[in-house]
Amino acid sequence: LRMPSRLASRREAKAMVRLSTLLLAALALPQSSFAADRHSAAPRLTRGRRGSAPETSRPLLAATTPKPVGSSVTMTVVQIINNVAGAGILTLAAGMAAGVGWVPAIAICVALGAISGYTFYLIGASCELTGTSNFKGLWGATLGPRSAWIVDGCIALMCLSAAIIYSGILGDVFSSLLRLAGVPASGWLRQAVIASLTAAVLCPLSLLKDLSALSFTSAIGCVAILYTAAFVAVRALDGAYTAPSELLASLAPERAPSFALASLTRLDS
Repeated sequence: LRMPSRLASRREAKAMVRLSTLLLAALALPQSSFAADRHSAAPRLTRGRRGSAPETSRPLLAATTPKPVGSSVTMTVVQIINNVAGAGILTLAAGMAAGVGWVPAIAICVALGAISGYTFYLIGASCELTGTSNFKGLWGATLGPRSAWIVDGCIALMCLSAAIIYSGILGDVFSSLLRLAGVPASGWLRQAVIASLTAAVLCPLSLLKDLSALSFTSAIGCVAILYTAAFVAVRALDGAYTAPSELLASLAPERAPSFALASLTRLDS
């Protein structure tokens, strides 16, 4: 007996849809799974009702969904604190030594922190609304993908500027340590230190494609910052920075700390 043509066409359409689903699921599976275990990775087909297309005994796409990869919220917070406080602690100290009072300094830090926090919130909210997870994707979803190269250029410029700034900081710190260790002071010492650290340390680290192995250094940096702040606070409270004291007597006059410009509200020297 021949079935009606309309019923046959419906069954053929269902069979084609199921076959297409199986093909898409097979393409979604990683190639390594077929090479490692051909029998276990291949979908097992079960015979359905007579005249119907074969059905799979288990879902394929759900088993091959990749897990999200990225930094955790805790590690991201630690890295941001380390980046901001690591270099900012030096500039804040220099600003206070130049004559900025306690009240203006604290107010400026709080205001800039609030602005930065609100900016981070806006970026996260925009990514959630557009379904993106990076600056380039967010730019493409809001302003168009044709000009998304501007984001890559800004990020590259920011990384280059940060590398130059940190090279200068490392050059100042290590050249001072070398002079304290007895290395003769000369005009080329700082330049030699910067060139050596850039070639031997910064350049190889910048060429790494995956920096997850260095995540522990952010935690170490935060611990070092807290230790430095606690040490300075203890010295300030026990009177070691005020004359007369054994600490100040052991230092050369040009290396002794000065609090002559310290105040509550002064904005300049």
